[in-house]
Amino acid sequence: MDNLFVPMPKRAPSLQNWAAARTSAQVPDCLPAAAGVLPFATHGGNLYLLLGREAHRPGFHSGGLYADFGGGVTSKNRSSIECAAQELQEETFKSLMDVPLDGMVQFIRDNVCMVVCSHYGKKTPYHLYCVRFPFFDVESIFNARLEVARRCRLHGDESTDVPRPQLKTDVPEAFQINGRVRQAYLEKSEIKWFSLKAAQKLPLRGEFHQTLISFKVIERLQAIVQTD
Repeated sequence: MDNLFVPMPKRAPSLQNWAAARTSAQVPDCLPAAAGVLPFATHGGNLYLLLGREAHRPGFHSGGLYADFGGGVTSKNRSSIECAAQELQEETFKSLMDVPLDGMVQFIRDNVCMVVCSHYGKKTPYHLYCVRFPFFDVESIFNARLEVARRCRLHGDESTDVPRPQLKTDVPEAFQINGRVRQAYLEKSEIKWFSLKAAQKLPLRGEFHQTLISFKVIERLQAIVQTD
């Protein structure tokens, strides 16, 4: 995986110098690390970011805030890019691409434009994969699948009078356990494409916002798009 940006040096180079030198960096995506994906797309000549709104959950203090699609390391055998792909699929209910995990891993390899190596919390390395996706109405697909998942959580008991949703046709099988959807998969309450102007007005999750600012992620994505 070349053509990537990795840790920013203490003295940040200008965007022009960075754009010329970024092909020399390589991300060790085979290593286990917390990771996530920031999907972006161009539409009508403008740059859009796909962001997810964190669901309100007990003991979770980032509910209602927007962020990328990522998470921590759950297995030492899972590589950085596998972690990023799995988190993206879980938090979007495969709405971007309804493919097996290895298919998403390959898509990220083929379409990643930049990787930021920061830290998840204070100690754990965090790899943020900035990946280009086609611009389409992913929000409607996600909303439909999320509604089915929520109904299955509320009305999963066979004794209820509420018709049981058809999981196999409405929610990918990867999220089904004995005909139910695990609460752990209901991590995002919304996903949506945002223009840069709109994204700047959103309440962002702290770690994600700090990564965007410290590593000049938006400016670097704009530089990539302008050179296409």
